[in-house]
Amino acid sequence: MRTSSPGAPDRVYGWRLRGNGLQPLTAGEVFDAYCTDIDSGDLISPESNVDYCEPPDLGEDPPAADHRH
Repeated sequence: MRTSSPGAPDRVYGWRLRGNGLQPLTAGEVFDAYCTDIDSGDLISPESNVDYCEPPDLGEDPPAADHRH
């Protein structure tokens, strides 16, 4: 996820899917994900004026929906 605010650096966050939920990435994992070429695996220079951050707490996962109806 990428957020922007006027006059502030963009902030980039990330999660990975684990089981039925999301697991937050560390700031280092977010940086690695955004600064690695998906095809070659080569490093890409980080964007200027971007902070690679640990994501905010999303709270507890809601109960699973009952799809038997």
